[in-house]
Amino acid sequence: DTEDNGNHDEEEEAEEQQQSSQQQHHQQTTTSKTKTLEKLKLFRTFYIIVVAYIYLTRIAVYLFATLLDYRHTWVRTLFLEMATLAFYVAMGLQFRPMTENPYLTLSDATTNDEYDDDEYDNHREVAVATEIEMKTTKKTTTNLRSSKAV
Repeated sequence: DTEDNGNHDEEEEAEEQQQSSQQQHHQQTTTSKTKTLEKLKLFRTFYIIVVAYIYLTRIAVYLFATLLDYRHTWVRTLFLEMATLAFYVAMGLQFRPMTENPYLTLSDATTNDEYDDDEYDNHREVAVATEIEMKTTKKTTTNLRSSKAV
């Protein structure tokens, strides 16, 4: 009976771990899809603005210029420069620094999970061992030099 209860408890724990693992995977997948969707929306807006700028400055400006009298050709340049200014302002607003920038998000793994305390301790141990090794090498070199000098 006690073995059956022990096996049953182990099976329940394994099942719970599997369910939690599936939930974490689902949550990561959902987060990843959300970030990808945000990036695609931002790219779509960028693409629309660039295409509009190209059509405006390459086609609309020239069509507008054909309607102008020779004394008002400067208006064509003014119109072109205003369109360029509007494009740069729109791009500056679109990609301005912000706290929730979809192109500069850090994954959650880099904050806590990937670099945990055990890994820090391992790196610290390696650094200390390297430092001790360097001091030992320095002492040995100094002792060799002093013995040769004698």
